[in-house]
Amino acid sequence: SDLLGVNTQEELAHINKVLNRRKLIALLENGVTIKDLDSVFVDANVSIGSGSEIGPNTQIIGRSTIGENVRIEGSAFIVDSTIGTNSVLRYG
Repeated sequence: SDLLGVNTQEELAHINKVLNRRKLIALLENGVTIKDLDSVFVDANVSIGSGSEIGPNTQIIGRSTIGENVRIEGSAFIVDSTIGTNSVLRYG
């Protein structure tokens, strides 16, 4: 495991980006499709089931749980929520 130190706001922003990217890669490896890695943020405690698809400009934070085969079209802000299997969150 890497040890990451923070001394400036710039370093904090960089480390947050690195940690988020690691979370997103882990989700990809577990069968989650992420449409735009640069615009999606997923908190460390969030669980997302395989077969789910996360659209661009989406933030999922807190103690959120997303079931399997869920489609989030994008531009979503999800906080401390449970979204059941096979659900669709449409944009607009």
